[in-house]
Amino acid sequence: MLWIILSFFLIFGNLDASVIRQKRQLSTRPIWPNATYLFHFDEVFPEWRKKLVWEVMDFISSVTCVKFQESYEEVVRIISQNGTRCASPVAYGGGIVNLKPGKFCDNAINHELLHSLGIQHEQERSDTAVYLNVKKENQLFLNNSEISIIAPFDFGSAMLYAGTENLKPYDMDYYYTMGTLPLSFFDIYNVNKLYSCTCAEELKCENFGYTNPSSCDKCICPDGFFGKLCNELKKEPIQPTHSWQTLSKTVENETLYEYIALPHQNATLEIFVAEFDENPLGGCHGGSVEIKYLPDPRFTSPKVCSHDGGRYLKVRASSNNPTVIVYHEGNKPLNYEIKYRYV
Repeated sequence: MLWIILSFFLIFGNLDASVIRQKRQLSTRPIWPNATYLFHFDEVFPEWRKKLVWEVMDFISSVTCVKFQESYEEVVRIISQNGTRCASPVAYGGGIVNLKPGKFCDNAINHELLHSLGIQHEQERSDTAVYLNVKKENQLFLNNSEISIIAPFDFGSAMLYAGTENLKPYDMDYYYTMGTLPLSFFDIYNVNKLYSCTCAEELKCENFGYTNPSSCDKCICPDGFFGKLCNELKKEPIQPTHSWQTLSKTVENETLYEYIALPHQNATLEIFVAEFDENPLGGCHGGSVEIKYLPDPRFTSPKVCSHDGGRYLKVRASSNNPTVIVYHEGNKPLNYEIKYRYV
């Protein structure tokens, strides 16, 4: 019973700093000195792929204190495409980051770079059994002795493998969320904690944001919140009524946002995905909609991209004001129809 209660608060509760400090999800191996990752590309790594790697590196540097520097010193990580898979040594040291040619490894650059910085797989945490049903023959996924935990378990982590018959969430609403490509809020948080990235003065960030150690004059915000202090929205919120209303949207190659406000503090939003164009790829890589109904916006809510099991029809209750709806970009035009009302 205790682990059930604990898991509820890990997923749905508003976690204070003391709870987060008690759990760490980082490699115990040495980190890169001075938060500077030294690397160079091998001689055959193509220029167009270098740009993809640098885009990810630049993003990580924009939200952490970690810097990436090309170097030919003795201890340096070599980025190569001569291997047969996507793989990286974990944390500080020499070795090769293998990014075999192909879209799969192009999409996994952020995953492998986080390994290089010292972040391990989400499914190898000591608390994995609370969230994931792992078949016994796949012990590779469980209880890595070199991992300590810092942030709560996150189904939207780029460090979590996609769902398979051998690796399923107990809450099947998250099956297609597993294997997400972009770095999640907690992925970035882990890097900042591992490298002790801080600012001399902390901003009063709102909506669970925190001061960006790369640029201490602004906050890092959960998805859907923007601005210096995470108190700005992309657009004006929709005002619901007591009757069911319909929100229709077509999304393709950009992420879009909608917000639904509540008329007073005692109101609750009821909302569900009524219809949508199915594109059921692992991690919902082909596009999805995410209704952020969890009380803590740092967590990834279930992403909807598959009709499997009809779980998308489940009515979600949200007391968030506003409730954020994220339409994640896809690889083709996708149509969504969402029903909502307040009670």
